[in-house]
Amino acid sequence: MNLLTLILSFLVSSAAYAGDDSDWLKANNLNGYFPQEAKYVNFPNLCNENTCFNLVAVSYVTETNKGMRRLAVFSGSGDYLGVYSGFQEMPVKVVGTSLVFPVSEYGYFINFSGSQPPATAYIDGENFEFESKP
Repeated sequence: MNLLTLILSFLVSSAAYAGDDSDWLKANNLNGYFPQEAKYVNFPNLCNENTCFNLVAVSYVTETNKGMRRLAVFSGSGDYLGVYSGFQEMPVKVVGTSLVFPVSEYGYFINFSGSQPPATAYIDGENFEFESKP
């Protein structure tokens, strides 16, 4: 019975940690990019045939009253890979291997079909560079 209890507690603690990328961002707050007082939206398990990514969209207001939106990218195993910064809108959903933003004729999705996040994202007429581990 003790072995079963030990296994169950390990599985529960692993499951609780696995979906906690937003808490990791708050605790580490890399370069001040991820404050405690922000809206965090998780998009876990965006997978392609090669790998999986966990994405966390973050929205907050800076000290100078500027709205900021970022997209943190984690590997499927939970390693922080980097961030895209400066979107005008928050993403709304995942479709296949793409993270979809509000529709714009000038680009509205980031396709995560490769083994690494795309170096550039084209959203609503703007290019956003992927900053690996800022």
